[in-house]
Amino acid sequence: MLAVDGCTTNRMLVLTYEKARRSLKNTLALAVAGLTTAGILIANPVTPAAAQSSIVVNNIGDGADTNPGDGTCRTASNVCTLRAAVDEANGQRGPNSITFGIPGSGVKRIALGRTLYINDPTGGTTIDGYSQSGAASNTHATKSNAAIRVEVTTTSALNPMILVESAENEIRGLAIWGNGPRIELRGEAADGNKIAGNFIGTDSVGTATSDLPAGSATDFRLAFAGVALNLGPDRNVIGGPNNADRNVIAGNGQFGIRINHGETSENVIENNIIGMTPDATASNPQRIGIDIQWWSWGNYVTKNLISGQTGQGIDLSHTSVENTVVNNRIGTGPGGNGGNAQTANRWGITFKDNSMNNVVADNVIGSSTDDGIWHRHNYTGSNTVVGNRIGVGLRGANIGNSGYGMTLRGHDDLYHGNIIANNAAGGVFITNTTPAFGGSTTYPAEKTLGNVIRHSTFYGTNRPFIDIEAVGQNANDAGDGDDGAHLLLNFPTVTGIGPGQVFGQACPQCTVEVYVSGALASDGTLDPTSSSRGTGAAWIARGKANANGRFSVAAPAIRSGKDLMLLAIASDGNTSEFSPTTIVPASFQGSGSNATPSLGALDRPSVPGRPSAHQPVTFSCRVNGSTLSWDDAGVAEYYVFYTANGQEGYVGPVRGRSVSVPRADSYRVEHWSTGFATNANCLGQGVATFSCSYQGGTLSWTDVQAGEYYAFATTNGTERYIGPVQATSVATSVADSYRVEHWIFGRVTNAICQS
Repeated sequence: MLAVDGCTTNRMLVLTYEKARRSLKNTLALAVAGLTTAGILIANPVTPAAAQSSIVVNNIGDGADTNPGDGTCRTASNVCTLRAAVDEANGQRGPNSITFGIPGSGVKRIALGRTLYINDPTGGTTIDGYSQSGAASNTHATKSNAAIRVEVTTTSALNPMILVESAENEIRGLAIWGNGPRIELRGEAADGNKIAGNFIGTDSVGTATSDLPAGSATDFRLAFAGVALNLGPDRNVIGGPNNADRNVIAGNGQFGIRINHGETSENVIENNIIGMTPDATASNPQRIGIDIQWWSWGNYVTKNLISGQTGQGIDLSHTSVENTVVNNRIGTGPGGNGGNAQTANRWGITFKDNSMNNVVADNVIGSSTDDGIWHRHNYTGSNTVVGNRIGVGLRGANIGNSGYGMTLRGHDDLYHGNIIANNAAGGVFITNTTPAFGGSTTYPAEKTLGNVIRHSTFYGTNRPFIDIEAVGQNANDAGDGDDGAHLLLNFPTVTGIGPGQVFGQACPQCTVEVYVSGALASDGTLDPTSSSRGTGAAWIARGKANANGRFSVAAPAIRSGKDLMLLAIASDGNTSEFSPTTIVPASFQGSGSNATPSLGALDRPSVPGRPSAHQPVTFSCRVNGSTLSWDDAGVAEYYVFYTANGQEGYVGPVRGRSVSVPRADSYRVEHWSTGFATNANCLGQGVATFSCSYQGGTLSWTDVQAGEYYAFATTNGTERYIGPVQATSVATSVADSYRVEHWIFGRVTNAICQS
């Protein structure tokens, strides 16, 4: 793995490396596992089911299915639990639908004793909690009035409660909360899943908080997320465009949603309520609403309400690249116009730890108890922040942040067309100083340089609109002139001004931007063309200084009596503070010789669109003796895997359509098309066996390295379930016969012995 630290100079190497990681999906990192397999596998191509199989849950218990894949959901108690339904779905080929018909009224609570695994590679499973009597999906445009009637909870420290390791599954209409992380999408096969219409981290009323193990209040591990995407899942959707898709993700302690690792890309988080109760009136917080980190890239966060967190609304960190955050309401109420102590996050959005090439656009960010946007490290860079309202609501309400609109550290960012208003500490604070995280005031030893701030609007503070700190690299540096942030670039000076024009002196070849005061419109914008004189500064025009630093700018909005302010942007991107206010006189005053002409407006930076949806594509494979072969999918190279006793091994890349393979329980073939895997899964129809014996009240069996076994006993033709066993023996009474199961890729393997 590439090591990246704060002193990396070639930052684009990181982005190039991550694109390579995505195309390979980390296949070469898989170790080949050893094999000891009894029995002979007979492998056939996967044949999808002709129609989706429907399974109805009728009991709140947690018993397993007695014979997964036989077409009947049945525990040893002859009922269908959620676990048994998932077992049965995993065991059947093709897609499945799990609905609920639990008798009685009111909310039904299902308590899990162990992780619920969804891992059928032959077709997705849909779990629909809205099928339970009395349940109804949300119809409200901005809040959630969903009626949840099935809760899935636990008192055990499960990690996680529900684990999804396959593609095209959907979980809908459940309240999922309890002790430990709620839902995890894990691995490169967990693509194209949808988590929609749920309450995650809270109960069916939406006010409870999930329990956490003792001492976890400051635990930063993955374990405490409402939804976690780890180790490579792509193109999943959390939420969705419709009212019925809206999740409430709240009360999760650490993270509402966490996206991890470089293979985890192009997932969509859309239209959720994160950190608030379903009616969006009170906080039910996490520490971080959405955390995107560890090289994950191309993820898309849009149209969410992200309020009430004790830390960040959104955290972009640890070399997360090319993610897009667009059209969210952060720290506000559901309408994006008001904010209060309940909606406040500590920070709205944070950039940390070399996060690069991300786009933050058209969001409303307000009511933070600290800064609206905050950069932790100087080596974070090349991000674009465009068209945001920072401290002002969609209809002009004052939702100022208690700190700065932005505290800016880092390099080569572009800030275009933002409204930055009403923030108590000021507009933009540009600093080299790094806060003392981890007890260090000198980490990292880099400078804040090259950040362009342009075409924006500022008002509503008695502090500077842009303030550049004069000290050097850390708080202990007294500064030495140009060692400060942005090299302490000087603002332009005015040498001549009159209605419609301004002349002046700036740094050579600098771009000079001209701002004027204007009337405040009802939506919070500042109208620079109005005849009135107001507070604030709205962009109107720009010009270019010549080699001697002389410039001229002409614009109709430079009117008599208006306040005029200027800033300079050097060719290396450094932006200055604003010049002192100059009142435009009734007639021209001063000198305007040797100046350059005005420049036209710069286009708004483009904002990436929503990633394309996951497209599941399958092709067939088959085993004949020791040769695995597959259909021609029209690509040059295929990647071949096998699974034996629950352990996956990597055969290798193959330039052809067949390869010699070891004996195993199942095989998987992948190839790559536009960044996602397509699969051929060869599953054995035969049952691999292992030995068991009964002696002196103890049933024991051969260790086949499974994490858990399921034991059954039959007397007079009636089978009973002994229970799950995380060992290779169990005490039980005398019976006519015994059966022990364990699970590989959703299939049962058996040991059958006689007493």
